[in-house]
Amino acid sequence: MGYFDKTNARLSMMQQMMSKTNTDLSKASPSQALQFPQMVQKCLNCSQPQQCQAWLSEIGEQTTAPEFCPNHAVMNSNLS
Repeated sequence: MGYFDKTNARLSMMQQMMSKTNTDLSKASPSQALQFPQMVQKCLNCSQPQQCQAWLSEIGEQTTAPEFCPNHAVMNSNLS
C-alpha cells in the first residue's frame, strides 16, 4: 500500500472512529483543537489498523473509543 493510500485509509478510519464516539472537533477549545494534528499522526502510526477496522465494522451504535486506539483518551474526553 502506497503512502497516500495508507493515509486515506487511516484518515477514513479516524473519521469513522470519531463518528462512532461522537467526537466533535467543533466543540474543541483552542488548546484541544491543537491536538488534532497529533491525533492524525497517532492514527497514521498506529500498529492496530486491522483491529481498528474490525472494531469499526462490528460496532453499530455510538460508544467510547476502544483502549487499543492511540487516540482513545481524546475521543473519550469532553469533545463527545
